[in-house]
Order: sequence, then structure tokens, then C-alpha cells
Amino acid sequence: MTTPETHGLFGLLKDAVEKFELKVLARDAEIGPAHEALSPMTGHWAGTMKTWLSPGNPYDVQHVTSTVQWTLGNRFLEQRFEGLFLGQPFSAVCITGYDDAARRYEANWMDSATTAMLSLSGQMDPVSKVLTLFGSMKLTGIPGTTVDIRSAIAMNGANGLRYEISIGRFGIWVKAHEIDLTRST
Repeated sequence: MTTPETHGLFGLLKDAVEKFELKVLARDAEIGPAHEALSPMTGHWAGTMKTWLSPGNPYDVQHVTSTVQWTLGNRFLEQRFEGLFLGQPFSAVCITGYDDAARRYEANWMDSATTAMLSLSGQMDPVSKVLTLFGSMKLTGIPGTTVDIRSAIAMNGANGLRYEISIGRFGIWVKAHEIDLTRST
């Protein structure tokens, strides 16, 4: 930090800006109720992932495990999934947190089934406590085309966790995945 004596008016302005920036950064780093609302999701989980390619019965049902833990000073949840997807080994990582400045939840999903990084954002319903996130993904085979993604995450009591992932175009949604997990520890 500069001292006002050595830099005159510019030094005073610089000092004021630095102090303001530090206050803003400190406020943005605070953990609040929106972060704490994610805490019930932490733990070790096991269950099934169902996949639909069209409405009707699931096309694929596989066993999955998940570990969810806080990271980066309890500011973000790191969710890891392991299992099979369409008979192939499957791994996924999702980082979820609450962005105080944007006043919304943000998540970034990456998995071994694609090279895409899916960014999602949304809100948690204050009554049902369902976290609903929206994003879009480019389709590799059709240049310039995207598909909308909706992810709804809900606790089922203290020991159940459900993810419902739907794909959509033009406001029409079709369930693509349903992950039902039970707390294992």
C-alpha cells in the first residue's frame, strides 16, 4: 500500500480504492445461509442412475457411488460420481456453490462421457429446498446447435438424494437421467 505523504492526491485515492476493494472482497468471501443450505448433501452415497433416450422405460440402469464434500474453505461443494454409463466406466465431477454477487447458485459439471464442461445456474426453492439449475450444451454432431439442460437436486429426508436431469428444446423438457442415492456413511 502506498503512503499519502509520498504520493500526494494520487496516493490518497489509491489508498481509498485499495481499502474499498479489500472490504468488498472480504464481504464476497462470507459464507451464509445459501451456502449452508447445501450442507445436507455432504457425505458418501450409493444408488442407481437411470438413463432415458426417449420417454417410457429407462434405457439403462446402473449402480453409482458419490462422494460430496466441501472444498475451498467450505465455499463450494465438490461432488464426485463413479459407476457405469451405457455399460462403460463413468466418472463425473461437479463443483457447486452460491455466488453472493450474482445472487444465484452456480455449478460446473464435467464427466468422462463427453469433453464438454457444462455450466449451470439457478435458485433453491425456499420451501421445497429443491435446487434447480439451468444451462445449455453444444451438440458435437450438429454445428451451431445446443440443447438446454435442467438439473433438479433434492434431499429425500436426511439420507436420500435425488438428481433429475432433463434436456429440452423450445421449452419442451424430457427426463434424461435420474440418480437416486442413499447415504452410505
